[in-house]
Amino acid sequence: MVRETLTGLKLLAKSDGSVQEIFLVVDKADRERIRKEMHMINKEWRKS
Repeated sequence: MVRETLTGLKLLAKSDGSVQEIFLVVDKADRERIRKEMHMINKEWRKS
């Protein structure tokens, strides 16, 4: 899951009952591109 914050993006990484928050500091101009790339990476990980 990817959510926008004031300074960038917040990711939630989940596995076997644990959750890790990851904060990325990203310029506003790059956020949509990064969001799309993270979505594609997530899709690839779910295939394997």
